[in-house]
Amino acid sequence: LHLYNNNLSGEIPSSLGQCVAMQKLNLYKNNLSGEIPSSLGQCVAMQELYLHNNLLHGKVPALALANMSGLRQLALLGNSDELTITEAGKQAIMAAAPQAKLFWPRVV
Repeated sequence: LHLYNNNLSGEIPSSLGQCVAMQKLNLYKNNLSGEIPSSLGQCVAMQELYLHNNLLHGKVPALALANMSGLRQLALLGNSDELTITEAGKQAIMAAAPQAKLFWPRVV
């Protein structure tokens, strides 16, 4: 699903987690706000997740995203300074998807 650079606003719908066969989600360069829904972790076929350059905040639901073991790209940079990931969460994603190129927000 490619919806990048479309001036979208509001929160990322948690219902996207129902798209369990989705392999790519491109939502970068919009005005999306709120937290990253943990339901995205149900998208176990996800290979590329681009959420950078939005207004997202809160803690990255790392344990949920670690369900995406086939992840090759995860981009979360360029959001609010309030978007953070814990070191343990970062390690969980890296262990689940060691082949992935990962672009992190601030680690706390």
